[in-house]
Amino acid sequence: MLKFRTPVLRLMWAVCLGAVIVGSPLPAQSPVMSLLGRTGINDKAEHFTAYALLMALPAIERFRWRRLRATMLFLFAARCIAG
Repeated sequence: MLKFRTPVLRLMWAVCLGAVIVGSPLPAQSPVMSLLGRTGINDKAEHFTAYALLMALPAIERFRWRRLRATMLFLFAARCIAG
């Protein structure tokens, strides 16, 4: 099991994990999926975001704030190149 020092991160990770476990097998006609369908967000983007959160939350504890500047610069450059 993952070891978080902060209970807030542990709770956020558990909620995300529960959402992925419960949300993945739901049929497209379920009320939850129809509510998500109204947002206009692509299904692949929803899946990517859910799995990215599951991977990123444990890494937040080890995140170095000094690297934030380089990360933000990279994302800004990638966005500018993408158009």
